[in-house]
Amino acid sequence: MASEDKIHCGVVMPISAIDGCSEVHWSEVYSIIKDAIHDAGFAGCLVSEADDSGIIHKRIINNLYENR
Repeated sequence: MASEDKIHCGVVMPISAIDGCSEVHWSEVYSIIKDAIHDAGFAGCLVSEADDSGIIHKRIINNLYENR
């Protein structure tokens, strides 16, 4: 099944350095989460990701609402 046909699973998590964890740490965590989502048959993406530019808060809210 192509990723376009899969149900999207929105991921909400830090992506920048916080609480002693670097951006690299969060990137590795996201990779693990995304692999697990894929193995479960879904397409995973950060709710802050989008193909267009715009206000990030609006994008996050829209993706939270639209991702099943």
